[in-house]
Amino acid sequence: MDPIAEVPDIPPVEIPKAICHKPKQYCFGKSVTIEEFTADNQWCVMASATIKSIECAELVSNLLNSLDIVNSIASTFSKKAVARLPGFVIPRVPKERTDLYPGRHWHWNSFISKIQRISVLLVLSNHDSYLSSKPD
Repeated sequence: MDPIAEVPDIPPVEIPKAICHKPKQYCFGKSVTIEEFTADNQWCVMASATIKSIECAELVSNLLNSLDIVNSIASTFSKKAVARLPGFVIPRVPKERTDLYPGRHWHWNSFISKIQRISVLLVLSNHDSYLSSKPD
């Protein structure tokens, strides 16, 4: 049988690269930093008036004289909490939902940005005796 036509020599087709950039995966703690926050007398008094457990503990009046210690303990606690968060969260998130991991989902970034203030509130309420511990 005779060929119907000759196949021309055509160079291979170049497939264009995707216009979208490859998705980035951020390491936890590198994309979001702990907000620097230093509690002052006014902030502690407002926290005491707002949160009943702090008001009931009557600790704020004693702590206003040692705000440096309060801020130091809160800073240490927030750094430890951020460092330990992935180890606590990742085993509890379904393996097919890695988008919910710390550093990838917005609510963890929001939490980290507020952890310093939350830590001060923990110290003011004497939660788990952070006042009796010494900062690292």
